[in-house]
Amino acid sequence: MTTLYGLRQEEMTLSDAIIACQSCFSDGIGLFYSPERCFLSQIRGCDVTDSKGNSVSLDRVFEARIFNSDYELRWLNQKGGKGIAVLLSEQEIADYLAEAIDLLTAIETQDHTYLLWGEGYSANLQPGWSRLATSRLGKLDVPISGINQSKQRIKLTAREYFQALDDLYGNAIVAEERLTGLQKVLG
Repeated sequence: MTTLYGLRQEEMTLSDAIIACQSCFSDGIGLFYSPERCFLSQIRGCDVTDSKGNSVSLDRVFEARIFNSDYELRWLNQKGGKGIAVLLSEQEIADYLAEAIDLLTAIETQDHTYLLWGEGYSANLQPGWSRLATSRLGKLDVPISGINQSKQRIKLTAREYFQALDDLYGNAIVAEERLTGLQKVLG
């Protein structure tokens, strides 16, 4: 069995949530949604940077998922740039956010992936970054190195946490999912 620990806090800005959890993300990846676009960034403590090494403005972000292999920080804007922050980890966590969430004890976990759209495309980016592109959707800069040719792909990795239902039939549900990283698709 695997235990998933969680903390949450309401009425936080995204910047404040990142500051509160900065020691979790010396090597994080940020997945951000704004009205204009979906984009990825590197997270190093409180620093959020793009594929050119520039600081990223989070002013228009309405949802964020910041993750690495050990932690995931989620944030959702509710009103006026303040929202709910949630930190998840398989490690015991304390002192990052105000309120503990009930422990989730999973009967099983399963790692899985999501294929990101686009194929490798040669671009002049900061070290540690690659560009994916497709004619229908445009480009996406991704904080992983070594993807620069067509047919090269990247996948987003995640872990699902299963809980048993208290029913007569032995059913289980995916009670939670935590993003864990990015990987090159070999092939």
